[in-house]
Amino acid sequence: MLEGKEWNKENVKNFIVACRKDEGIPMFKTRYAGGRIKVGDKNSVIGVCWGGYNRFPNSVVFVNVPDEDIEFLERGTGDWLRLMERFDLKKELKEAKRHGIRIKGFRLPKILRKVP
Repeated sequence: MLEGKEWNKENVKNFIVACRKDEGIPMFKTRYAGGRIKVGDKNSVIGVCWGGYNRFPNSVVFVNVPDEDIEFLERGTGDWLRLMERFDLKKELKEAKRHGIRIKGFRLPKILRKVP
């Protein structure tokens, strides 16, 4: 059986910060082929680090994700920004926003968007 990382504040923070330090974009996928992702009978989310230098493992499966967190992810955009606010990670959010975004050798501007 596939094993994943436990969905908790620390593991989510570590994934986001490592992905941003690599200049990637952290994304969280809650569905596949039209249905919610499950590992065994546990709600799961796939965390993907898109772009960057690829010095960081680019995906992880988070398990034991509460329904309210899945619904939170499905309600909006800017997953990682919103999650860091939700988990009250202000210091880490400032650090994560400090890094640019690199996609296939192109460097995009830094993130200037305010989190609602």
